[in-house]
Amino acid sequence: MLSASGWGSTALLSVAVIGLAVSQWAPMRSVVPLRTSIEGPLGISVAGALGGSIAGPLGSSISTFHKRTRDSLQVQITPSTLSVERRQAVRLRATHDFDYKCGRVDATIPELNWQQSLTRTELFNGVEVQLNPVRTGQFSIVFSCDEREIGTAAISVVLPPKPSRPIVRPTRFVLFSGSPNHRDGSFFLLPVMIRVEEQRDGAWGPVPVARDTDFRLLDSNGQVGQELRLTIAKNTAMSDPVYLTFGVKSDYNLTAFQTSDGRTSNALRVSWKMVGPPLSLQAIPNRIELYASAISTASVSLYLADSNVELRPPESLNVLITNPANVRSDPSDRLILTPQGPVGTYKASGRSRATAAQVSFFEPTTNARGVLEVTVRSTFLFTLSALIGGLFGGVATRIPAVLAMITGSASRKETLELLLGLAISVLAGWGLYFGSLNGVFSFLSITELNYGMALFLGIIGGVAGVSVFTWVVKRWFS
Repeated sequence: MLSASGWGSTALLSVAVIGLAVSQWAPMRSVVPLRTSIEGPLGISVAGALGGSIAGPLGSSISTFHKRTRDSLQVQITPSTLSVERRQAVRLRATHDFDYKCGRVDATIPELNWQQSLTRTELFNGVEVQLNPVRTGQFSIVFSCDEREIGTAAISVVLPPKPSRPIVRPTRFVLFSGSPNHRDGSFFLLPVMIRVEEQRDGAWGPVPVARDTDFRLLDSNGQVGQELRLTIAKNTAMSDPVYLTFGVKSDYNLTAFQTSDGRTSNALRVSWKMVGPPLSLQAIPNRIELYASAISTASVSLYLADSNVELRPPESLNVLITNPANVRSDPSDRLILTPQGPVGTYKASGRSRATAAQVSFFEPTTNARGVLEVTVRSTFLFTLSALIGGLFGGVATRIPAVLAMITGSASRKETLELLLGLAISVLAGWGLYFGSLNGVFSFLSITELNYGMALFLGIIGGVAGVSVFTWVVKRWFS
């Protein structure tokens, strides 16, 4: 039987063993150590129920319990096998929680000189990174926090699989042109491009090239003055355009030669007669009004146009003018448009007959046409004003005779002489106005139609009477 002290020592030893077992099964619990110590007769010392050390005479010991946490980081890598010298996307995701103090984790592959910084949230949710390994082998992605390694993950870099033998299909180079267009300060430019086509299932379609492909553009008609190059950029099927000067005399026969092996494209024939846009001659304003008199004039601006847009001609162009019978113009038969003077001036004046007509413009080189609507109005009201003015002038010089005729005191002879004198005054007033309009009198000329001027000249002519006709006779026969 055990004595009382033996029973006490046995009890204490049992408590220590139970505490050790509990600490093994519950590693995440922290235990507050018991500061008191009990010594039995066998020399066993218990320092704390769970946190001290138990030692006996046989030298056996039980180490103190420590708090355990999952500080290490385990990362799932997808994919874990990569191809050398090829940029690939790799997804990294943490499989469980790790040290909460690590808000940012550095991932490195020292052998491949690769490094990237990741956040804790990115690792939990999964993050995609880019890798382009430069050599094959087994490597480890080292994850560290505050320069402390907390985990690794292995990847393999292998040679890429051999590609299957490519399917060879017929290809061709197609040279083509776009629509002519014009820019400020120039006439027309013609865009020329080239594309690569591949035949599939009996139909041709564009196909991208694996590398930059250069071509030389040549013209068998010799109108391309300098060597031009076309380039189809890598992973595209068509080149950027080159622009050729495109005038009314342009006639190209183009072929593209591949620089590397001399393969040729189709022959492209393009000329102004084939694809040149329809041009016109634009008159601004496109409608004028004149009176049937030489001094009634109007000026019009004329230029070559494409859809109402002014063009600068590439060379001198002769515009032929066709005037109606009752319109005279300056210039009379042709107007010249030049690159330095792309806008010409057409000046029209009316003749003696009132009518509505069209002036036609034609440029034979470009086949451009244009019209100008002209309305010639009658000068009857101006003539009537001059006649009335002549009557007033005649009456002003014969007031006593007019009063005698009105009161009935004038004889028949005096009345006839008065009527004849008034008739001569009316004709003299019209004659003076008409002669002034048409340059008969060198000392008197007018430059515009005006009712007040017509009445004033009529009065002067009525006062002058027969002297007006004397001036006319001296003008033409002296």
